[in-house]
Amino acid sequence: MKRLLSCSCLFFFLFIFGTVEASTVFLESCETLSFDQNVRTDCQFLRGKVRFRHGNLLLYCDSAFFYEKKNSIDAYGNVKIVQADSLTIYGSHLFYNGNTEVAQMRKNVRMVNRKMTLTTNFLDYDKKNNVVHYYNSGKMVDKGDVLTSIEGNYYPKTKISTFQKRVVLTNEKFTLKTDSLIYNSSTSYAQIVGPSTIISDSTTIYAESGWYNTKKETGKLTKKSYIKQPRGKKIVGDTIYYDKARGIAEAFSHVLLTDSVQQISVGGNYGKFNKKREKGFITRHATFYEHSSKDTLFLTADTIFYRTDSTISHINACHNVQFWQKDFQGLCDSLAYNTKDSILNMYNSPIIWSDKNQITGKTIQVFSKNRGVEKFIVEDMGFMLSKEDTATYNQISGKMITGYVKNNHLYKIDVVGNAQSIYYIKDNLKEVGTNKAESGFLTIYLNKKNKVEKIVMYPQSSGTMLPPTKKDKNLVTLKNMIDYEDLRPKDKEDIYIKKSKIAFDKKLNPQKKKRKEK
Repeated sequence: MKRLLSCSCLFFFLFIFGTVEASTVFLESCETLSFDQNVRTDCQFLRGKVRFRHGNLLLYCDSAFFYEKKNSIDAYGNVKIVQADSLTIYGSHLFYNGNTEVAQMRKNVRMVNRKMTLTTNFLDYDKKNNVVHYYNSGKMVDKGDVLTSIEGNYYPKTKISTFQKRVVLTNEKFTLKTDSLIYNSSTSYAQIVGPSTIISDSTTIYAESGWYNTKKETGKLTKKSYIKQPRGKKIVGDTIYYDKARGIAEAFSHVLLTDSVQQISVGGNYGKFNKKREKGFITRHATFYEHSSKDTLFLTADTIFYRTDSTISHINACHNVQFWQKDFQGLCDSLAYNTKDSILNMYNSPIIWSDKNQITGKTIQVFSKNRGVEKFIVEDMGFMLSKEDTATYNQISGKMITGYVKNNHLYKIDVVGNAQSIYYIKDNLKEVGTNKAESGFLTIYLNKKNKVEKIVMYPQSSGTMLPPTKKDKNLVTLKNMIDYEDLRPKDKEDIYIKKSKIAFDKKLNPQKKKRKEK
């Protein structure tokens, strides 16, 4: 039997004969109500301006099937849910279960919560747990941030959303891509919980954990994090704090700044970089790498400063500088290097070693060309020695020493001003004697075995050939001759071991040590 009642009559009976419990879905209004027991058992068909209430939730639609015993609704046409005047959901079709308090909205779904809007075709709203879930793709727009993903959850009380699968966050400043993201609408914080890439102008940011403020463009990047900048620059660190407005990146632990164009890197355990000024510094196990050739240069110092001027990179290393290369090692207190002329400028008690040769002076410049050392210049108090055996040394001293290198082989040495030399002469491994000479200028030519082939002295020279029997230390040792072999870096790991300061001071300043002892 089919019956048709006016909604006003129904409301009168409900008001007179009982009250509706809070868990019961309550029909508040409609234009027509009908039901047919033969077609749908316990189902009322409602038309025209239909409105339901369930607690503080209001539901509107054009028409609906109302299953009173099951406490559920199947609603169609201009469906709208209003939750406590803050959350509103629109759609074409809804199934609502009053017992589980779950609303399943389908087709052309739009959810609005203050300034946030979510659009999708498949949305489930769990009223009891106060969570919105969508799937089969959706888009959230929040104060300029646009987030799209295949699946997502929104928590109205906390304004927090979680997104999964092909997540993209875009605004006018950047684009973030990931497979999993947590977003807070109140604070505009995006929490990174998986491999994520942020592209902003010409900068690319990557991290697998951390957070990013989408409005201020500041963030904390952790787990495999890095920042790629223009012209081949890349900053890597276990943790990176980034502030785009200020152009500052502060990195902690396993920090590495690489410049692929200049083929150099600077690493350490703490670094701070200013993108706007193109400069920064690294400390705590600071290391500079020059890897333009197969024989990489490894250099460490207490602090290494990095600066870029146009396409030129400048490196300044301060305190306890040591470096190692297969055929070239050294140490000093401070050092400067730039990629334009590839010159290492060493200051404050510098020492370099090449093959069996040790070079010292007040300052040393090392010139590189074609990915290798081309020459070195020692200014003021220049001294060079090479060990013949445990007790004898070939020695050169002068105001300025220039050494020429080819294929990692020192083949020529020029000495200018007060040139002095001591060289041991051998004939078929048999010692002939010791040549001791002085002149204004001196040029020495060496063979591939680091043996003297020719010595040229000019304009005037004085020399002595001492027989092998005369090896008195005072005769065969030039002033200020000191062997620093125990300070020489043995390999790329040895540069991180600071040499004993007492031993270092004693060798570099023997007169000062004697005065203290007196």
